[in-house]
Amino acid sequence: MLPQTLSIKAPEIPAVTPSATVELTADAGDGIVVECVQEGDALRVHVVSPGYQRGWNVQFPRQIRQAGTHYVVDAVTESARGGFYRVRGDIRRLG
Repeated sequence: MLPQTLSIKAPEIPAVTPSATVELTADAGDGIVVECVQEGDALRVHVVSPGYQRGWNVQFPRQIRQAGTHYVVDAVTESARGGFYRVRGDIRRLG
């Protein structure tokens, strides 16, 4: 006689909704400062801290971009194919 099979289902995990709220900080500390700028119809983010390519864009969440706003990020890394940065770690609005 064969053992009875048991059907196991994975638990449902709710989708994560991106937040448009960002923690506010008055001090950049050891973080990297980036700035959101209006370029035509697009909002772009560039690193303003020294030691980085200022003309390169930063891959940054669209829902929190605000023109003229400075943000502090834990780190940025050059993309594998080059030409732009990716944010690593926490994002805080500098104010």
